[in-house]
Amino acid sequence: MQAAASGPDVGSSVAAEVRCGDYHFHYSKTYNRKAGTELRILAPRAEQLTGDDAHNRAWEILSSHMDMALWDALLVEQGKEIGGVRLADSDGLARALDNAAGGAGVSGEESALFDAVQAEYERYFTLKTGKPRYTDAQQGWSNTRSARAETAGHPARPGRRPAPLGERFRRDCPPAARGA
Repeated sequence: MQAAASGPDVGSSVAAEVRCGDYHFHYSKTYNRKAGTELRILAPRAEQLTGDDAHNRAWEILSSHMDMALWDALLVEQGKEIGGVRLADSDGLARALDNAAGGAGVSGEESALFDAVQAEYERYFTLKTGKPRYTDAQQGWSNTRSARAETAGHPARPGRRPAPLGERFRRDCPPAARGA
């Protein structure tokens, strides 16, 4: 479902006046009918762009002055699932949450420690579900260990596979132990 103007045959429009760093600009987009993008930069020096050039220039300005991980965390797009954000990706978000909770904020050193802890966690568990990553590998290691214990004392001859367990039992056990 899309929002569209009713009545006259015009597109839906949105416009914003933005101050970002040294920049002051007007940005507008029209959707549906007669779609278009306009950017009018007022400061630090005047520029006027339209279409993809306007869109790209606006993102260039915004991304050079904003915490894009925080922007992505706050962005809600129509028709898309609202996802979580990795706290390690946004120092701004981490500081804002810590300050809101009455903390002193996260220093660069604490952020580096958090990143290291996060990386170590992700070595062993999936981030999304928290499930262990190595259960299959651990099972394989356990099976290999069991097989080694089973063949202990019966080394394989070079270039040959070990004999099956039943054959080794008949070969290595005295007849009395086999019940023969």
